[in-house]
Amino acid sequence: MTRYIIIKTFLITVICILSANRVPAQDGNGIKFTYLNFNESDKTFVNDVTNEVLSIQYTDVYARKKDLLLNIYNWSNVLVAQVALQKELGVNYYNLKLTETIGGLVKNQVYTCKAIDENGKLYQLQFRVKDLPQKDIEVDIFVNPTFVKCTDPTGNLVEFYGNVQGGKAPYTVNWYILNNTRTGFLYQPREQLIERPGTTSVVQVDQSPAYYVILNVQDACGNEKHQVVQVQCQDGKKKINTVFFETLQDFSEMKGKQ
Repeated sequence: MTRYIIIKTFLITVICILSANRVPAQDGNGIKFTYLNFNESDKTFVNDVTNEVLSIQYTDVYARKKDLLLNIYNWSNVLVAQVALQKELGVNYYNLKLTETIGGLVKNQVYTCKAIDENGKLYQLQFRVKDLPQKDIEVDIFVNPTFVKCTDPTGNLVEFYGNVQGGKAPYTVNWYILNNTRTGFLYQPREQLIERPGTTSVVQVDQSPAYYVILNVQDACGNEKHQVVQVQCQDGKKKINTVFFETLQDFSEMKGKQ
């Protein structure tokens, strides 16, 4: 199904021109864009779009029509959208939200924009939508020792929560609290799903030292990262030491142990 959309031009501030077909700019709110110069575009070159917004610059030298009809074709040369770009004499800028403009937008496939001006000149621009490069998962454990006393095995309470960044959301978060020899669980493993980067829920431990707290995170692509905090007493004082392991022990066989 072909979509027909009317897009209005708007005013922005051009910062500079790095090349003939790419124009860095920013809007009135200081948000930066990179506009593809439709007039100077190379029809054989495929432009990568990483934010699902196609930003186009078009210079009108005729002003005999109020709109420039932009046709968008998919990789099979099927017309999937028609966009009426409202224009004025001079330079015009447009931001097309591709998920709204093209029904069933497919990433990593090549789309072609075509338009003909009042003088019969054909403009053509190719693009494909790609995901932003994913950063490696970053996992941190934060410790809040509410009450810790090594000389008293009762009344201890330490709170732990994690912070997850990078990778691809959503994330599956698992907490493991192990004894000092890491041979059994002090608590049942706890699993949580978080929809976006940020903090996890809080885990409370009322055991006396020593023990290990392990936070394991798996993102939507199956990539994993973990961090371990060892809690132990030394010279009658609390010592919290962050430790990183290259590989994570398979805890599946230990589930259910207390």
